[in-house]
Amino acid sequence: MPRQKNFKKLVRDRAAKTGESYTAARAHFVAPPPRPATDPDAAALTRALAAAGVLNPRDGKPFTEALVFGLGGGIGFQYMVFAYQGWTSIALDGRCNTLYFERKGFIENACARLGVPLQVQQLPSPETAEKRLRAALAATPEVALTLDLVKLPGHPGDGPYVPYLPSPVTVSEHGGDLAVTGLAGGRTTMSWADLIDARWSQHKKYGGLFRLGTPANPPDVAAVTRDAIARTAECLLEPSKSSFDANFGIPAIRKWARLLTDEKDAKGWPKLCPDDESRRLAMLSVSRGLGEAASRPQFAAFLAQAATLLGDARLAGSADTYDDLGRRWAKLVALTGEPGTTAADLAALLPGLADAEEAAATALR
Repeated sequence: MPRQKNFKKLVRDRAAKTGESYTAARAHFVAPPPRPATDPDAAALTRALAAAGVLNPRDGKPFTEALVFGLGGGIGFQYMVFAYQGWTSIALDGRCNTLYFERKGFIENACARLGVPLQVQQLPSPETAEKRLRAALAATPEVALTLDLVKLPGHPGDGPYVPYLPSPVTVSEHGGDLAVTGLAGGRTTMSWADLIDARWSQHKKYGGLFRLGTPANPPDVAAVTRDAIARTAECLLEPSKSSFDANFGIPAIRKWARLLTDEKDAKGWPKLCPDDESRRLAMLSVSRGLGEAASRPQFAAFLAQAATLLGDARLAGSADTYDDLGRRWAKLVALTGEPGTTAADLAALLPGLADAEEAAATALR
């Protein structure tokens, strides 16, 4: 009880000092929830495809998560800074940003490649959400939908100042409640009320309720796999020839390396992160965005399967390369949690990583 009382006092003191709400102040003293060990989009779609009876025509078995990950977009790199009044957000991601390149989300992109009909239903009100979810579960035993992790019971969000955090899961009926798969900690049970409260109800581009249909014709899995690999290499090497190129792909790695120590650029880390707290939050952005070794191990698993699927041993060599790149990204992420780590320490690793990423993507192309 004394410890809890002291904790509340710390939160209230911070809220009084900064003008934050109690919830926002509390987030500074609470560890963020752990992230799932696998790619959440690929894992959710893999389960939803199996539940809908959509099988891999090559072997008549469910699609593997590794294959779905590669077909949905695979890897990439994103470095962006969003400056708001009183809040600066650094966004890092090791996956291909399909919303930028394909103008659709990961699940939409994968379904389009596989020829799977897809309807993304919005869930604007609790009543509509429950009605549409019950209809979906009446047709398919397990369905994918997007939850806002910030709204989950007992979850403080994914760090300070994060207003929302959409993430796909799958749900199935479990007695009078719902079984939810895809959250940290594995399969859990939620009441209808709690799940509906945590539904994603904002912009459709980040998801909703995913209703999968049956493909009119079996997909040519080898062909779409080859296309997906080529597209991943293209997005890494030559993002999309727009004014935002430097924020994506290998150019973004080089840009980030420069900004980490650039004292003149307004978005350089010396000016962006002038104090201990802002530097702590910046390091948290790195571990949050690149925490699963920048998704390189998942892509390596995809390439290993593609090598067999396409009968191309060179892809097995590329899989080994991306496994090694995953270890190098994991080393960089681990640095962010070590006391005394500076932006310059991260910057020292990035040029070599960028060169290695460029060589790996060039070999793929």
